[in-house]
Amino acid sequence: MASWYSAGLHFGHHRIIDFCKGPFASTAEMNAALIANFQACVAHDDGLWILGDFAFGRADDTAQFESWFHSLPGRKHLIIGNHDDEAVMALLRKSRGFIS
Repeated sequence: MASWYSAGLHFGHHRIIDFCKGPFASTAEMNAALIANFQACVAHDDGLWILGDFAFGRADDTAQFESWFHSLPGRKHLIIGNHDDEAVMALLRKSRGFIS
């Protein structure tokens, strides 16, 4: 069992690609690459710590946020960041095993 740490994923944040000069043509491409990279590295029993700024979107994006979150492998722990809004907070409230 390993522990993995990540921060500032910004799932769904279309402007983060420009801000960080990312290599992605769209947020869908970025989101898919992030999920694939985690799935290639993180095992089912590994701990995955997400240290803030998980996703960016509207408060009614909760279902999409849940989809991204549950696509990630491992035993996930989410710490709320300064860019995490109500949709991420709702995800935190609905799920078990999270740390806020």
